[in-house]
Amino acid sequence: MNIAAAQPDARPREAELLSVATRLFRERGYHATSMQDLAEALGMNRGSLYHYIRSKEELLARLFEGALAETLGELERIADREGPARERLRDMVRVYVMAVTANLDAVALYLREWRALPPPHLARVPQHLDDTGMGDHDNAGTKVSAEILKADEDTVFPLLPAMGVEM
Repeated sequence: MNIAAAQPDARPREAELLSVATRLFRERGYHATSMQDLAEALGMNRGSLYHYIRSKEELLARLFEGALAETLGELERIADREGPARERLRDMVRVYVMAVTANLDAVALYLREWRALPPPHLARVPQHLDDTGMGDHDNAGTKVSAEILKADEDTVFPLLPAMGVEM
């Protein structure tokens, strides 16, 4: 979920801008962070930011578009590989937890500021979630979990009521 890593063509200074913006937007909030704040944190003139981005709105949209690509790709690769479903699901959970804990700024930004996206980008959020499998029940984790349930019905189904799942 590393934003700079998810955008491999980003130049070093541009990658730094993405990282600093993620941190400041999380700490101060998107609306409370000015372009001047970003420029000062980067040690550059405000006008220099426009070499990398057109607007603060575009910057936020870029952060959202790149934030999950790397992790979701890895989750898909794990789901599609051969091997026991339990092992794949365990590996998927490990990758997801590692990505979240390594990128708390990006996760907090995503959860807190998605409503601040400009309308054209905001309209793409539900589609982006569907494209990545996060907006529906047909995602990689669900597929692997279903394999586990099929293979282990006698063990899992008796546990569901104790977990609060009605059947």
